[in-house]
Amino acid sequence: MCNGTVINNINVPVVSGGTTKYIWDGPSGTDFNGAGNTYTNSTPNANITFGSLSGGASGYYIGVQAANGCGGST
Repeated sequence: MCNGTVINNINVPVVSGGTTKYIWDGPSGTDFNGAGNTYTNSTPNANITFGSLSGGASGYYIGVQAANGCGGST
């Protein structure tokens, strides 16, 4: 991905069983729905803007966890 590349409305599968939020995270410089590199949403989709990779990193890692009041998935 190039710096500034935007992916609109990326979706992950809905997780059943009481999921109340999805927690998105990525490397520094990544932006989820304008909220920085950590973002929590009640739906399983987000817009992602990729920033510059730091320190010779060779790619991006984007993580999404399904969570509820009892904790999150791994």
